[in-house]
Amino acid sequence: MIAAKPCPSPSRPHVHVLFALWLFASCAGPAPSAPASEQPPIEDARVTNAAGELDAVRAEESADPSVQGEALRHLHRGGEYLERGDGASALREFERVLELVPGCPEGYLGRGVAYLSLGEIDRGIADLDRVVEAYPESADSYSTRGEWRVAIWAARGSREDLLLAVDDFTRAIELSPEGADLFANRGSARFQLEDYDGARADFDRALELAPGLSAIYHSRGSVFEAQGDDEHALQDFTRALELDPDLGIARHSRGRLLLELGALDRAIEDLEKRPDPCRHLIASYQRRGAELREQGEFEAALQDFDRALAIDSSIAPLHGGRGLVHYQMGSIEEAIQDFDRAIELDPGLLPAYINRSRAYSALEDFDHALEDLDRAIELDPKGAEFYGDRGWIHQKRGDREQALRDYDRALEFDPNLEIVYHHRGVLYDQMDESERALQDFARALELEPEDAEVHMHRAETYMGLGDPDRAIDDATAALRMLPENVRAYRARGNAHVKKGEYDLAIEDYTREIELSPGEIGGYTRRGTAQRYAGRYDLSLQDFNAALELEPHNPSLFMWRGFTYCEGGEFDLAIEDLNRALEVWPDSGVLLRYRAMSLLGRGDVEGAQADAQRCRELGEDLPEEFTERLERALADAERSPARE
Repeated sequence: MIAAKPCPSPSRPHVHVLFALWLFASCAGPAPSAPASEQPPIEDARVTNAAGELDAVRAEESADPSVQGEALRHLHRGGEYLERGDGASALREFERVLELVPGCPEGYLGRGVAYLSLGEIDRGIADLDRVVEAYPESADSYSTRGEWRVAIWAARGSREDLLLAVDDFTRAIELSPEGADLFANRGSARFQLEDYDGARADFDRALELAPGLSAIYHSRGSVFEAQGDDEHALQDFTRALELDPDLGIARHSRGRLLLELGALDRAIEDLEKRPDPCRHLIASYQRRGAELREQGEFEAALQDFDRALAIDSSIAPLHGGRGLVHYQMGSIEEAIQDFDRAIELDPGLLPAYINRSRAYSALEDFDHALEDLDRAIELDPKGAEFYGDRGWIHQKRGDREQALRDYDRALEFDPNLEIVYHHRGVLYDQMDESERALQDFARALELEPEDAEVHMHRAETYMGLGDPDRAIDDATAALRMLPENVRAYRARGNAHVKKGEYDLAIEDYTREIELSPGEIGGYTRRGTAQRYAGRYDLSLQDFNAALELEPHNPSLFMWRGFTYCEGGEFDLAIEDLNRALEVWPDSGVLLRYRAMSLLGRGDVEGAQADAQRCRELGEDLPEEFTERLERALADAERSPARE
């Protein structure tokens, strides 16, 4: 975890250090670690001392009071120029001070700051060295030079500058061991040197001396964070904010750490209080939006992605993330628009191509879907998942050979890609290669034993092989994982019918109907099971219910006709079978049932005609029916009416 740099602590009133730091950095190189707007406030101070008098105007050759007064005026003006950011004018004023009072330490201090503000580091440090020489027992002189060495490090990144700064702060502490700000400054320098134990010891001592300084709590919190002690880091950031609720850098640091810890709501609460939105707030919205999407809270997820995009609409993954939300909501066109924008902003954004391909597939626009997958494979030729997706599209289009090539390629790059074994198993099943299908399903379940879809597909394969027991096992396993899965109840019900376990089948079909009452399939399957069980009245109730949903479905008339026939209601059977035969006039099974119904009603000639047509179509007739028909024909031959 990368921690934020601790901000400089308040320094003694000798020079406006924060202003000078900012001015120097703006002229000479990169900005310090924390923006000036987020630094803790410190006391304003000029290059002059607190009493406003020129301490160093005591050279023997400068006894004239007018000289002292003029030097003091130049000193004040130089400080004002520094405050306004005019380093060149400040430099001229301090040069004048040194002309009037040669050797004046305050003149060297001001000129050194002016040089540093102009980026003339060596000259600036040389002048600060003269201040230290003039005041070798002053903690302030060492502290000021140390603070400027930290600023120089921020500009040019030299570790040596930090080491020299630590030496200066150490000397200042020796001279003023009760200065909390001195320990804080040395702690900050040690932190940048990654001497976290030393930095923490300095911040601990600073807080013993000045327990009310919020900035030092923030700095120590940064040390804890760098050491991986997130709990104590949060405690220190929170304490800093208790002492100073307006300490922006502490609120930012706490929000950023909460983001890394996944406490997104709390992170956003902190980061939203910044005066200006930051990248961590964008990342918080993005992560929370993704989590909400995974939880199915799509509207809330969209709001978070919209908030992030309102801050910066040029971030391609934000458009991609929002597109994924739209996709899962079923708003496919909106999803494609978002993926388009993401790709426009970043043509190499791989997930956008993958997700747009899936969106095109949902629209059955397979040409565009394949184009996107081809592009994804160009970007990542070893992306196993992409070959798997492309194989699935080829499979949907009926290009089985190409699908198999892509599946094989995917497994070459990733032999543990469960979804590919699953899809290839389905393809093998479609190709009537059941044994290969079962091998792939078995491998998929080794990799992901709780994949209900694989269990259901394997159940269907077992049914195709005439193995209802294993089909029941797989369907039951699927229902253990997805207890409201209609397809699994259907598969298990079919297996029970195959075994002649009609009551168990009816239980499964009843559950199917409860879960999907608007679909006719459950009614027809249960009606058929009731018919097989000899419960014709219950069977008719199911077919009637199905016909209420689809009153013109010829299949339903066929099934109800079969039930009427087997229940002995021959006139009603013939009526339904005739309606079905209007659609399928050459259906052998329909003709067979009508023949039986006609015979049951006593229409021997009609039954004989249908029976003859069945034979022509290759439809086998029940032996019992054939015998009854022959007897009926023989009786008709012997009847007086024939004579």
